[in-house]
Amino acid sequence: MEELGWSVIYFAIFVAGFFLRGLLSGYAGEKGKNLATKEDIGEITEKVEDVKNVFSTQLERLKADLNADIQRQMNLFVKRNEALAQFFEDAFTVVTLLHAGFHFSYEDKDGLDRHIRQGQDRIVRAITSCYRLMLYVQEESILTPARNALKAIDTLNVAWFELALNFLDAFTIEIDEYKRNGSVTSRHSIHAAEELRKGTDDAVNTLEVNMKEYAKALYAHSHPADNSKALATTTGDSPEK
Repeated sequence: MEELGWSVIYFAIFVAGFFLRGLLSGYAGEKGKNLATKEDIGEITEKVEDVKNVFSTQLERLKADLNADIQRQMNLFVKRNEALAQFFEDAFTVVTLLHAGFHFSYEDKDGLDRHIRQGQDRIVRAITSCYRLMLYVQEESILTPARNALKAIDTLNVAWFELALNFLDAFTIEIDEYKRNGSVTSRHSIHAAEELRKGTDDAVNTLEVNMKEYAKALYAHSHPADNSKALATTTGDSPEK
């Protein structure tokens, strides 16, 4: 009876051990699967993060390139507008000063000298402005009057300063005579002024005409909608057509 009891106990232990081994084996298998799954997820997550980092880096580089390109375009736009306006201003100051002529008293020889040199400086500045304009502008509607204006300015650059200095020399002779005698009998400056007018009037008038055409071209380029309306008014067509 005692032996039977021990046999039952041994059998129970065996059965329990069998089931426990199966249970532990299953647990170990599931545990291994869980560990493998976590490792896979970690690897996938790491790859995703790498891709995100690469994408983020490329995106930032693209943004930087786009911003740099936009900035270059803005700088070019600003310089272009400055060149357009600067040439207009410099060329018209030449027209204004040269049309004014000379109106100086004998006591203001230095003022006349400054006026002549200022005129030459304006001519040179207008030439420089025109060449700067050509660096930034391609529209023929603007370049054509600008080039024609430049031809007139080049003519003035050759003729005006020399003829103006001839006037100054004649004016100086009259000043010396006025200081000696209190009056002037020979008005050499009148002849010199006439020579100056003959030598420069055509170029100044040509410059003025072409600068007006330049101004019209600038307006048409800057106000395309207004230009189309003006065209429609002239032709009788609707701007939408």
